[in-house]
This record gives sequence, C-alpha cells and structure tokens, in this order.
Amino acid sequence: MIPVKLRLRNFMCYRDNVPDIQFDAFRVACLSGDNGNGKSALLDAITWCLWGQARARTDDELIHQGCSEMEVEFDFRLGDDLYRVLRKRTKGRTERAAGQTVLELHVADGDSSFLSITGDHVRETERQIVDLLRMEYQTFINSAYLVQGRADEFTVKPPAERKKVLADILDLSYYDKLERGAREAARQRETEHRELLGRTADVERELERRDEYRAELEQIQTTLAGLDEEVRDGDARLSKLREGAHLLELKREQEKELSERLTHAREEIAELESQVAAHRVKLEEASRLLASSEQVRREFLRLRELRALDEELTARLARSSTLRQQRAEIQHQIERQASALRADMAGLQASIAAHESKAAAAPALRQELDRVRAALATLDRAELGLGALRTEAQAAEAEAEGLRAENRVLRVEMERLREKLGWLEEGSENCPLCESHLAETELRRLRESFEGEGRARAATFRANEARIRKHEERARALAQQLQGREAALLRDRSAHERRAAVLEERLEVSALAESTTVEPRQRLAAVRQRLQEQSFALEERALLNSTDQELERLAYDPERHRAVREQLRELASYEDRHCRLQQAENAESYEKAALLRAEGGLRYWREREDSELASLRAVQMELARLDAVASDLNDARTALEALVDKQSHLRQMLGAARQKLEYCAYLERSKSELQSSLARAAEERAIYEELAMAFGKKGVQAMIIESALPELEHEANTLLERMTDGRMTVSVETQRDSRKGETIETLDIKISDEFGTRSYETFSGGEAFRVNFALRVALSKLLARRAGTRLQTLILDEGFGTQDALGREKLVEAITSIQDEFEKILVITHIQELKDLFNTRLEITKTDEGSMVTVH
Repeated sequence: MIPVKLRLRNFMCYRDNVPDIQFDAFRVACLSGDNGNGKSALLDAITWCLWGQARARTDDELIHQGCSEMEVEFDFRLGDDLYRVLRKRTKGRTERAAGQTVLELHVADGDSSFLSITGDHVRETERQIVDLLRMEYQTFINSAYLVQGRADEFTVKPPAERKKVLADILDLSYYDKLERGAREAARQRETEHRELLGRTADVERELERRDEYRAELEQIQTTLAGLDEEVRDGDARLSKLREGAHLLELKREQEKELSERLTHAREEIAELESQVAAHRVKLEEASRLLASSEQVRREFLRLRELRALDEELTARLARSSTLRQQRAEIQHQIERQASALRADMAGLQASIAAHESKAAAAPALRQELDRVRAALATLDRAELGLGALRTEAQAAEAEAEGLRAENRVLRVEMERLREKLGWLEEGSENCPLCESHLAETELRRLRESFEGEGRARAATFRANEARIRKHEERARALAQQLQGREAALLRDRSAHERRAAVLEERLEVSALAESTTVEPRQRLAAVRQRLQEQSFALEERALLNSTDQELERLAYDPERHRAVREQLRELASYEDRHCRLQQAENAESYEKAALLRAEGGLRYWREREDSELASLRAVQMELARLDAVASDLNDARTALEALVDKQSHLRQMLGAARQKLEYCAYLERSKSELQSSLARAAEERAIYEELAMAFGKKGVQAMIIESALPELEHEANTLLERMTDGRMTVSVETQRDSRKGETIETLDIKISDEFGTRSYETFSGGEAFRVNFALRVALSKLLARRAGTRLQTLILDEGFGTQDALGREKLVEAITSIQDEFEKILVITHIQELKDLFNTRLEITKTDEGSMVTVH
C-alpha cells in the first residue's frame, strides 16, 4: 500500500476546510507540530478509513466537537491499481440512538473515474479491504506503524502473541486454513469411521438373525397352507348357506302367493255357500207353491176375464225374469273365468313382488313430490306477497325521513326567530330584517309576530315529532313482522327443498327397481288387458248377447205394467201367486241343476282350500328354518372374515419375512463394501491428522518462522550497530528450557551489549527505543519483502524524546539508510532539531477553524 491522497472533513481536530494532503510529492517526510495539533490524528484518519479502528474507544468520539458527522477519503496504490476508500459516520439523533456508518470501496477506471466495488454491507467491504492489503489493523501497528507511546508494542508482547504477529507478517494464515481444513476432514473421517463401525455392527447383528428369519418364513408358510384350506372350506360352506337362504327367500314369496290363493279359495267357498243356501231356499219355496197349485189355478181361472190385458204383460214379465236368471248364470260363468285370470295375474304379481315393493312407492312419492313442489310454489307466492309489506315499511320510513327533514328546516327557522327575538330583547330599536328604525308599537307588534311564528313552528315541530315516532314504530313493527315471515319462509323453503331432493332420489331408485320387472310386467299387462278388453269366455258372452237381444225384443214396459197392476191391485196377490207358481214350475229343475252345480263348485274350492292350506303349512314349516339359516350364514360369514383377516396378516408376515431375508442377502453383499469403506476412512483420517500437525503452529509454520528469524535478526542488528556503533545486538530464540528441564517452544528477544546479555526491562529508555525501532523496521522490511505483501509504507509516530542529540542523528541516519526499502516513510515529531534534519515537512498548526496542514 502506497498513500496517494488523504481528504478529511470534521475528523477529530480537523474541520471541513483542510486541503487535500498529496503524498506523491515526497518519499520521506516529517509530520511536525506542537503536541495536540493533530499529527497523530492524520494517521488515525488513515487507520479508521481502512480498518475502522483508531485510538478512540468509539467512532462518535472521532467526530469534531459540535458536529454530527465526519468523513475520510483515502487514495492509495496497490501495484498498478489505484484504490479509493471513503468512510462516513453520522451520530444518532439521541444519545441512545445508534449512529450510522457508510463505507465505500472504489477502483480507478481510467485516469479520473472510479468504479464502485463496494460490498453489500460495511463488514463485507472491510473484509474486501483486508483481503486487498493482506493485513489487519493489529499487524499494521505491530510492524509498519510505530504508534505514539506504543513503540514497544511488539517487544513487550508475550511470546505467543509475537509469534502471531510474525505469522501474520509471513502470511501464515493460509497454513492455518489448511490446518483447519485438515482437522475438519479428519473429524469428518472420524465421524464417518464411527458411523461405518455402527453400520457394520448392525449388519453383523442382522446377519446373525438370518437362520431365525428362515425358520420364521417356514413356519408362516406351513401355517398359511393350512389356513388356505380352511378358507376354501369356509367359503364353500358360506356359498352353500347363501344358496339355502336364497331358496328360503323364494319360499317366502311362494308363501305370499299361497296365502293369496288360499284367501281367494275361501272367498269362492263363501260365495258358493251363499249360492247353495239361496238355491235351497228357492227350492223350498217352489215346493210350497206347487203344493197349493190347484187352489191357485182355480182362483186364477176365476179372475181370468179380469186379467185379459194383464196376461200378456205377466207372460212378458215371466219370460223377462227367466231370461235375467239365465243371464245371471251366464255372467257367473264369465266371472269364474275372470277369477281364473285374476288368479294367474295374482301369481304374476307375486313373482315380481320383491321388485314391485320398491317400485310401488313411486306414485306416493310422486304425489308427495307434487305436494312439496306445490308447497314451494305457495312459498314463492307468499314471498311475492312480502313485497307489499316491504313497500309499506319503506313508505313508513320515507314518511318519517321526510318529517325529519321538515323538522330540521323548522329548527333552523326557530333558531333564526330566536336570534331575532334576542336582538329585540337587547333593546335594539332597529328592524332585524331591514335595520330601519321602528317605533315601540312596531317593535311590540314585530315581537308578537316573531313569537307567534315561533309557537306555530314549535307546534308543527312537535306534531311532526309525534308523527315521526308513529311512523318509526310502524316501520319497526313492519320490519319485525317482515323479518319473522322471511325467516319462516326461509326455514320452510329449506325444509321443502331438502325433502324434494330426497323424494327425487327415491323416485330414481324406484324407477330402477321397476325396470327389472319388464318381462313379468308384460305378461301381467297381457292378462290385465284380457280382463279389461273381456277377450275371454267368448261362447258365454255370445249367449249373453243373445239373451240381451231377446230381452230387448220382449220390450217389457214396467210403467205400463204398473199401471195395469194398479187397476188390478185387488187381484195382485193372485197374479203374484200365479206368477210365482209358474216360476216355481219353470225354475224347479233349474234350481236343482244350479244347486248341483253350486255344490260341485263348493266341493272343488274346498278341496282347493285344503290343498293350498297344506302347501302353505309345508312352506311355513320350511320358512321356520330361515332364522336359523340366517344365523348360520352370519356365523359362517364372520368365521370366514376372521380366517381371511388372519390369512392376510400371515401373508403380510410372509412378505416381511421374505423381505428380511432379501435384506440379509443385500447386507451380505454390502458387507465387504462397508469393510473397505471402514479401512479407507481410517486411513484417510490418519493422513488428515498428520496433515493437520504438519500445517499447524509446530509444523510448517514453525519452520517458516525459523527460516525468517535470521533475516529479522540481521536487519535489526544492522540498524542497531549503526545507531550504537556496534555496541548492542539483538537475538531471537525459539526454544528454551522450562523449570522441569523440558524444551518448550517460545519466541524470546535477547539483547546484548558490552556488559553481556540482559533483559529488555534493564535498558534505558533511549536504548529500549533503539531496540524497538530496529526490530519494528526489520519487521516492516520483512513485511515489505515477503511474497504477496501489499504494504510498502513505514510510519514512525514520536518516540524520539528519549534520544540525545547524537542518538537522534543516528536515528535519522538509520531512517535515511532504509528509505530505498520503502516507497513512503513518514516520521512524526514535535522536536525542532529533529524536523530540521528532513528535507520535506508537513507542518501541523491549530487555528480557531481547526487544525491545518502546510507542506514545506
């Protein structure tokens, strides 16, 4: 580092009027001036600008008294490059508030411009500067810079710290980094070695359990084989039970069908029993009538002349009755065939009952859905009806707001009237409107007018307030009513919408169930169609049609017959008896045949009843086993599920056992690799430990220091001989014997004169300064000549007061003799005789405007 220019502003004793200090004009110069003028402050400015350190304890102590900020700009050369460092400091606004530091680093880009290479923050920029100079502040003040009052900084340090200074000068920090890197690598290899040892032990332990895993695998396989057989048996038993349960479920449908057929048979029996009883009654009545036939005929012949007109009608009536009876029998036969079709239809209905039970709910669901939708529509209409209620509430609120606006205007008008009355009450004789003079009567009239207007407006205001309260109460009541009805509508709508969604979903399920009964429904539809279209019993229907036609041809007129009978009411009993006698004669054989047919049908349906009842009881006996079968089915299903779960668990255990054996095979293959890695880690750890010792303080660094010490002794003794006429020498020892007789590493400074070798503390101040000066210059020369160094400047701050005139001349001669070793040498002193010995002087004087620098 070669100083080029220094610029100060408000630094210590310097203000903002100090001219830039140019260092290019000299090689060796003396900074002179009285004590306290600011000679050392210039060097503090350089160290503070570069490293942020100076003699002061804090940065704020360096700011000129009465100022709140300072800055130092320092230009210097490193090789062929020109650098500029600018450091600024601003105090905090309060004593407790932290100040702010700004640090900038620039490199010259051409002749006059600079390019910023400042880091992201102050610490990063300071690291950049240390890397450029390859030197920290402590190394600088222990070598190239003899700080005022601290010339013995290196000499009085303990041996270990002196070694550190030498190590910094010789740039041995690189070996420290190598040592730390080697030790870190050794620690990593040690960690790796321990981890590999642990993994190897784990592998050994796991491999020792391989036979255990094989036995476990065989046991699981054996158990699983037996369990597979149990699962197959259980599954077969479960299938058999399911088949039996399914057959019993079909029996349940058969039971329902048989119950319906049994009911139908019993209905037929009841009907036929009724017919048998009726035929028997008719036969008994016919027998009674036939027993008195002679008497009836005699009475009828006696009245024959009176019944001439009625005879034909009676004959027609008799024939009509006969035809109707025949028609009833035909209809009965047709009904029997219809009953058979209905029985077939019932059978079809029973076969699809299981599916139809689900689909049967569809109409009810549709009806309920229609009711829910109708309810929703009603809610929509009710919600539309709320509009009138809202309109009424809004109208009440608008009316109240209009009255409030009117009252605000009335309040303003009443205030104005009150102001006018107040003006009149203050004794003014002028009109408050036109300010013209008014007489007492006019004033009184005007006052009464204002008071009347005020009372009228006040009355209107109060009336408006009452109306406002009324409208507000009406609006609140309507709002509460509206809120209640809206909440009720919302609850009802939500409930109906949820119910509609459920019903629609159930209708979909019902439709799906109905689609599975298409074929049975088609057959059922065909039977129902025959019943509806009456396409059965065609012969009986033809006979029925013929009977109907004959009845139509008789053209029997009941009205006319009743009229005739009215005329012959006295003879009605004979007519009836005669008719019944004829009917009895004609119907006796028919009733007997009908009785025989009814009794035959009754026997048939009773046999049918017994058969259906026997079948039903047999089915019910089989169905009695359904609960037991269901229980057995549930037990079998539970047992099978338990077996399957156990089988799944065993298969998982089988997979885990196989995985363990596969992992053991993998560990066997990787065991040799682990052992190789273990040996390699141990070998590399030993190598890195040896490297750490080699790069450490007692290794290469000690050898480098040992090799540099002869050069240091030679340079220091050359200066000492020149300053003491060969009377004093200095030597540096790196080893000494301890009290225990052991040899230990050290860095002791030994000083000799004509009286022998003595400790540093026994020499006078002047002699000690010469020793310190010789050692520090030797360190500076060593620093300037070592490979990679970036410092070529020597700075001596005071210390000459301990020398007599001859000693000062010797010191100047020594400085002159080494000036070719450095690019810049600065000597700071306040001694007049010493500063006259230098060709270039920078004179420091203190003024009321701060310290000033003048070059001579």
